[in-house]
Amino acid sequence: MNHIEFREDNAGFLEWTSKNPHGFVLNVFPENRKRTKIHRASCSHLKEIGSMHLKVCATQPFTLADWGKVHHFVNGHVPFCGACLRGMHLPNDNARPCSVSPKPLASPPPLIHFQNDEAGYNAWLLAHPDGFVMNVRHPPEKHRLILHKATCGNINDASVSDSEAPFTGGKYSKVCSLNHALIANWARDSIPGVTGYTHLCKNCKPDAPPIKADEVEKQRWGFERAVAISLDGGVEARRKRLAEAPTKPTVTYAFARLFQRNPDVVAEVLHNANGKCQGCGKAAPFHSKATGKPYLEVHHRTPLAEGGEDTVANAVALCPNCHRQQHFG
Repeated sequence: MNHIEFREDNAGFLEWTSKNPHGFVLNVFPENRKRTKIHRASCSHLKEIGSMHLKVCATQPFTLADWGKVHHFVNGHVPFCGACLRGMHLPNDNARPCSVSPKPLASPPPLIHFQNDEAGYNAWLLAHPDGFVMNVRHPPEKHRLILHKATCGNINDASVSDSEAPFTGGKYSKVCSLNHALIANWARDSIPGVTGYTHLCKNCKPDAPPIKADEVEKQRWGFERAVAISLDGGVEARRKRLAEAPTKPTVTYAFARLFQRNPDVVAEVLHNANGKCQGCGKAAPFHSKATGKPYLEVHHRTPLAEGGEDTVANAVALCPNCHRQQHFG
């Protein structure tokens, strides 16, 4: 049996928690299911068992989350003690282990993206207080991908929403790992135009290196947004600003992530195109000064920044007009 139930058995319950300080307890209130929560076995919020209370104990929080789902507690998912999520009530590592343990679960994946999975996410937090979490909005905010400690109060405040999936549903999901580098790689490969998480939480101050932003992409995104604001802001106001604007642009120096593309891929794609745009089918508009060949631009169907391969199969030769349309149309 992967869990043990204690009802009106204070002695048995206290003996189990003393032998399993790293275990977990589902404190069940049948008369008030909103108070039913999962705690660490060492949590000071656990009280002695009353006649109406039930304690379900296990060495893994996932087991208790599954128990709660089976018994239809709290709309299908079991909330977790807020203090335990914040890393409080941690047990003494020198405590005596239990002589009889439930069957251990398989090791969790090195990185998990929790979507509409409150029980799984909260269980992961409880089991990995030394882990890292990145909160992701949908659609992703490219310049607000904040890395937190798993114990950070900023991401574990259950009072922010009363919905069934306040942390992993709707506009939010969570990317979790014991390795902050894996989270940075996930952001780089999954969200176009970013090099990793963009900020370290100022509240919990995770022990992880800052990731430099792709300044070129950041500047381009900001410029396009500024143009959109100008277009929507009215002609008179824009022309007034133009009359007062400096004629020389400001110069900035940027750090950027560059891909070392394979020249053979570009050459093969251009050769196969034979001087004709593979988008509109028209001949190249002019000849290149560098090569003397018809000028076409090689475009990756799946961008390299989104994990696309630098291969002939993933590339197409386009005229400048069709190429711009692919990026901005």
